[in-house]
Amino acid sequence: MYSAKQVAKFILGVGNAQGVGISNLRLQYLLYIAQTGFLAEEERRLFEEDIVAYSMGPRVDEVYFEYCAYGGMDINTSGFFPGQSDIAVNDQGAIYKYIIPFLSMPMSKLCNAVRSQGGAWSAIFRQGTPGKVIPEYVLQSVRHCPRCNSIEHLPKAKYCMQCGERLPEPEPKAHPFLDGYGECPDEADYLI
Repeated sequence: MYSAKQVAKFILGVGNAQGVGISNLRLQYLLYIAQTGFLAEEERRLFEEDIVAYSMGPRVDEVYFEYCAYGGMDINTSGFFPGQSDIAVNDQGAIYKYIIPFLSMPMSKLCNAVRSQGGAWSAIFRQGTPGKVIPEYVLQSVRHCPRCNSIEHLPKAKYCMQCGERLPEPEPKAHPFLDGYGECPDEADYLI
């Protein structure tokens, strides 16, 4: 397992290599996407720090405060390179796979994807108090499409809303918080 700052530096290096500017908000969303991808597919945490639900979306405080001086501007990534990372090569490949579809996505679309109704962030944030940790078992409910790697928050959805690919069946979760979590109408079973 890595620190969130190590993962953030790798993501900033990927942005630098791809010529894509990354703001602190985009970085927070990409950390969220990478962590949910690892929990869902690698069945382990990518980084140890908690992801917290705030009004702007999920946030890793340790990374947020590291780059908050940039405000809404892109972080200066000129000193970041993916090849200089402490992250194992196979984990770099997995992170890349999860974040690359979202790296240059317009912020409005990325924001809608990450903060969508029924997602891990909205399940915790809707409880009213910002600053609550999003538990790991809630983050595990987020699924990634195997074809286009978009994120899917509706646990009952059978098809990806972006490309129509059949989604992998979610693992059953036995936790009292998840009873009734993410219930959606039957017409949401097929979303394209």
